[in-house]
Amino acid sequence: MSTILYGSTTMVAVASGIEDNDGSKSLADSVVIRFAEPDKDNPFDWRPAKKWATILTAELYSMVTAINATAYGEGITSMKRDLKCSNLAATAGLTSYLIVCAFAPLILAPISEQFGRRGMMLISSIVFTLCYIPQALAHNIIIVIVFRGLQGAAASSGNSLVGGVVADVFQADTRGVPMNVFSFLILSGQGLGAVIFGWVEMSLGFRWIAWINMILGSVMSIVVYFVLVETRGSKILEDRARQLTVRTGVLHIADTDGSNKEQRSMLELIKSTASRPIAFLLTEPVVAAIATWAALLWGVVFLLFSSVPLVYKQYGFSIGETGSVMVTAVIGAFFGTFAAMWQDHLYHRDGKLTPHGRAPPESRLYGACVGGVIVPISLLWFAWGGRPGVHWMVPSVALVLFNFGLFPIYLATYSYLTDSYEQYGSSAIAAQSFLRNLFAGLFPLFTDAMYHNLGYPHASSLLGGLAFTFSILPFLLMAYGPRIRKKSRVARQIAWQQDKRAAEAVRNIEEKEKDLKSGNV
Repeated sequence: MSTILYGSTTMVAVASGIEDNDGSKSLADSVVIRFAEPDKDNPFDWRPAKKWATILTAELYSMVTAINATAYGEGITSMKRDLKCSNLAATAGLTSYLIVCAFAPLILAPISEQFGRRGMMLISSIVFTLCYIPQALAHNIIIVIVFRGLQGAAASSGNSLVGGVVADVFQADTRGVPMNVFSFLILSGQGLGAVIFGWVEMSLGFRWIAWINMILGSVMSIVVYFVLVETRGSKILEDRARQLTVRTGVLHIADTDGSNKEQRSMLELIKSTASRPIAFLLTEPVVAAIATWAALLWGVVFLLFSSVPLVYKQYGFSIGETGSVMVTAVIGAFFGTFAAMWQDHLYHRDGKLTPHGRAPPESRLYGACVGGVIVPISLLWFAWGGRPGVHWMVPSVALVLFNFGLFPIYLATYSYLTDSYEQYGSSAIAAQSFLRNLFAGLFPLFTDAMYHNLGYPHASSLLGGLAFTFSILPFLLMAYGPRIRKKSRVARQIAWQQDKRAAEAVRNIEEKEKDLKSGNV
């Protein structure tokens, strides 16, 4: 075996070679290539400007999908009038969006791990945008529900792929800021969708909500096409190997976990990759725990958002004014970024306490522990503050507090899984997104019946009770997370790889220091 340097690529000959007529071996009949150290094509080695341009493009697409999620709800009144449908039928458009958004990542996210992120996100953004046309032109609610479902499938890549993109480009100790930005854009996007399109509903109706969102989606698709580049290291390396094979006539093989995938059919690959998130959900305790918590909490979030028009109707608020109340989501997310900075500080502090300078995934959960306590308190505040005779600012402050507490929890569900599963982060996130969006899609269907049967304060108190029950989860993961991950097959393998890389990094630093000392002598 010989090592050959070819430009910025390290190639390792793994076969015996090709014999010449005289019996000598002049060429290796196949070579395995890997990234050099450093390598300008390796996403970890990209310039900061390229990293941030790529990450922000993916995260802004996620924000556009978040705006759409709440903007739709603002158009329900005109939709019921123009399409002559019930409130439940109109709400089913939100449910179909979130339900399909739950199932789609089970296929899309793992496939992106095999074949790359860029193509998946580009196609998704185009489909997402085109789905607005039939919604805007619809003459019955069935068309809206069907294309909202298709749109949910396209939107799912905005949430499920971003964690993987961040893991592709940033090392674990530098992921804090991009994930903070992602959480802020998602949560504030949900608020902005209601704030802006509540007034659009009053003036123009649901059709213009769709047209304006389509314009926004079109701009985003153009940005994705020109700015977003491939981030999946294995895909970049495999493309390089393919080009070198054509150029040299010698078979080049990428040194990746999926280097044998050309030997399997597309159908086999789809079957194996699509089953991974469900397998994670059923066999990885860490994923199951985070997914269950996120699902129940996200169901509470969308049920709460659906209840806001009911609660503020007691104050005589119009549709536009009720939508403006959701600026509380933007304010809460803004203050949440400061909590995230504190969380990031604690993460780096823990990293400095380890021999290799890398904090464990559980160090991502400090903020989630605090948020887990704040959320149920804010829900009880909203429950008993949102009553006639109590100023409307009282429940509004509770909503700010709720969204502030939600921020570190949402951030942790992504960061913790990304750190624990790294290259399979998208599959782990897809598993939790599946349950999260499933609950988020179903819970709003119960809003009207629940609030009218239980009464507004008691219904919101029930939500607070549910949130309080599961607030203990991040504390349990902080205490027992490492032990649980050691019992998880995939998480254990990832942890072993992380420890191996950390040990190699320490060894390289020691060798460089030794060489410098020898040189000085």
